[in-house]
Amino acid sequence: MRGRRLCLVGLFVAVSACSSRSHVQAPGFANGTRLAARYDDLDGTRVLRAFYDTARDEECSFQLLPDGAACLPQSALLDGWFADSGCTEEVVEIPHVAAGRASPDVLVTDPDDACAGPPTVRALGDMVPGPEGYYIKSDGSCVQNPPDAKIVLRRIGDEIPLDRFVHATPMVEPVSDAVGTVVLAADDGASVTMFGNDPTSGEWTRSVLAGDGSSRWWPVHLAYNYGQGAPGTPGTFYADAGCSVPTGIKDAHNALCPITTVFEFVPGDACQQFTLRLHQAGASVAAADLHALAGDGSCVASPPDPSAPAELYVQMGDLLPDDAFPAASVVDVGTGRIVQRFDGPPDGSVAITARGELHDNARGVDCFIGLAADGARRCLPGAGPIDGIFYADAVCTAPMMALSVLPGCTVDPVPSAEETYQGRAFAVGAALQPDMVYSSSSGSCALVGASPSYDRWFALGAEIPSSAYAPALLHTE
Repeated sequence: MRGRRLCLVGLFVAVSACSSRSHVQAPGFANGTRLAARYDDLDGTRVLRAFYDTARDEECSFQLLPDGAACLPQSALLDGWFADSGCTEEVVEIPHVAAGRASPDVLVTDPDDACAGPPTVRALGDMVPGPEGYYIKSDGSCVQNPPDAKIVLRRIGDEIPLDRFVHATPMVEPVSDAVGTVVLAADDGASVTMFGNDPTSGEWTRSVLAGDGSSRWWPVHLAYNYGQGAPGTPGTFYADAGCSVPTGIKDAHNALCPITTVFEFVPGDACQQFTLRLHQAGASVAAADLHALAGDGSCVASPPDPSAPAELYVQMGDLLPDDAFPAASVVDVGTGRIVQRFDGPPDGSVAITARGELHDNARGVDCFIGLAADGARRCLPGAGPIDGIFYADAVCTAPMMALSVLPGCTVDPVPSAEETYQGRAFAVGAALQPDMVYSSSSGSCALVGASPSYDRWFALGAEIPSSAYAPALLHTE
């Protein structure tokens, strides 16, 4: 199927002759006759952003279905807005998109259980003026509350059959003795690499930082056991009335079935919130059979709230040793200034799946694609923009940035040599220990207060011109 080069006629716009668009082949993706690759080019390094469905005039990304995959459009957001005073007609919010990208024109809704059914795609209707937007307050009343002027609201229209979109078949390709790839081969010849593949077990895999500190190719058909040491998680449930058989939990709306393994979150040390261990998954557990430990240590029935989203439960079986799975290496791809980092097999011989990381060889820093202060999209320094700039003095002449650590951690974090704030790049200097922290707004310098114990401070040098960073040029082929 990957070799087919057919000129397809879409349902809305006819695709022009196949030869009118060049064939793009890059690590991890290729375009087809209907799906055009939309990617950033950084001095020859190509980073996929989405596919552009030329028949439907919209961006799409591949989503796994029970029987394969389909390139589904970017979705609008359900964010609690309604078009009527009774809060019965839900409307969607259209998120802001970067220049050159297509705004969502549909609503994609996950199924209740992804193992049993596909998502639903609905067209969007007319715009709803901001002043006509309503939402439900915490007390259940429906009130008119016009959203921010930048927010666009639209009505929800009819369902679009899934056969209107480009479908793909997962194909396993052997690329090394230790790890293969899972490639989605689209009906129009496009392709994208989704996962690694374990040739011994046949399991789809991805690189995970294991409990022993190494990156390993672990299975992706999984559930989670959160234990008692991961804040914000539901804690451990058990499959029996004696609370002796722990379970793994997986939100059903985006599960990959069959579930074969369970990630266990294990409390870490003062500097690491948790580490991961991998277990074999056991039999499925009915929600009605779930139990949990009460405050007094007794084991009590704990079925989920009937109104809660569906979840899948499996018994958490035997611990699987970390070294039972191939190690993952980091492979740099690209011959120019900017390289893209991939996960590879143990010997680093081939790139398999993109890590989402870029590195600027000219400046010696990792970088991310963002809008620079000069208005151009560039590979700006750091793993992402920092949250804010503060000052170590009462006249706001000594700028600094903070990196946070867990309470009790005595190991200081290491910042990038250069960091970005609101599109502006700065050199990072020495560590600081300010008594007080100040901020600058509206031209005045104001006291914030004493430095929190969990923040580590670093001086910021002069702003670095935007032109020092490589441009990212968005292409659609």
